[in-house]
Amino acid sequence: MKWIGQNIYDLISRFRSDVYLEDLSTTEETNVLVVDSDGKVSKTTSITGDLNSFRVIVDDTTSYEQSSGSVSFSILGGKGIDTTLSSSSLITISGEEASYSNLGIASFDASNFIVDAGNVRLVDLTTSHIAAGTLVLESEGIGSNDNDTTIPTSAAVKDYVDAKQFVLTSQSVYFGNPAANEIHFANANYGFDSDVITAVSSTDASPATTTLIGAYAHAGIVVPFNITNIHVKCYYRPAQTSGTAPFNGTGASATVNSGDDITFSVRIYEGDRPDQNNSDVTLTQKGVFTDTLAAGSKNKHFYTCDSSSPITDTIAAGRLIYVGFEFTDAGSHGLSGHVKANYTLYATEA
Repeated sequence: MKWIGQNIYDLISRFRSDVYLEDLSTTEETNVLVVDSDGKVSKTTSITGDLNSFRVIVDDTTSYEQSSGSVSFSILGGKGIDTTLSSSSLITISGEEASYSNLGIASFDASNFIVDAGNVRLVDLTTSHIAAGTLVLESEGIGSNDNDTTIPTSAAVKDYVDAKQFVLTSQSVYFGNPAANEIHFANANYGFDSDVITAVSSTDASPATTTLIGAYAHAGIVVPFNITNIHVKCYYRPAQTSGTAPFNGTGASATVNSGDDITFSVRIYEGDRPDQNNSDVTLTQKGVFTDTLAAGSKNKHFYTCDSSSPITDTIAAGRLIYVGFEFTDAGSHGLSGHVKANYTLYATEA
């Protein structure tokens, strides 16, 4: 059959050979012609069929490729990564929050960490980063925190060190026949570092200040650094070897007479240390520690004379400290005999 011009053919037709369509116009229609298994031509809006090629490449360059058939693959999360499919065409890949047991995304407090180009480091630590229970403050003191789980501040350490007491000197001394108001300091040759200290003495009824001749300045102790909180511990033994006052005899059972109470004093003085000096040295009393032997106290027995509170004045480094011993009785008899004593002078750094 032949037609010239347009023609509409209402019957079913079968073509046994190739069919060619020429000079077709373009359109935006999405319908396509398809041929079923019987050779019937029809139209459809969707097309299924084999892929020419499908290839997946991951970060480590591992790849998978398939060139025919259907393809099925999974997008799985890893440590700290979640994947979700919210519709047939939307896959969401998200990070998990980090925890002790799971890697993930973490945020860092800018007051504690610095994050730069993927690098994370701690800021310079201050005391504000340390738990209150771990930090020992000056007001709390190191002495009350004797453990391996706390850290003291520098102020707490300084307070602790400043409170440590240093021994300035510890001596045994002897002086004989002390008279009323007579203060004994040292040996004429060996200064304070001597057992016999009778020679260097001063008799002064008002000993707030007293004077030594220049040749006896060696009786003082040079202060190595600024000191304060000065203490004395002393152990002394008066021994009357003749007479009946202030003790009523010379034996160890003799006792102090009524009205002859004895006062044993340890006096602490401060003096200057001038260079190229031979003049008298003026001593200023900084404190005195006393012990009283009342009537009935025994001869030739040891007694204690310790400071009950410290001398809180500061004595500067390079100054001299003098330790004077005085034995006086209420009856102004003096002692026919001698006094033995040992003492320790100690202080803290100011």
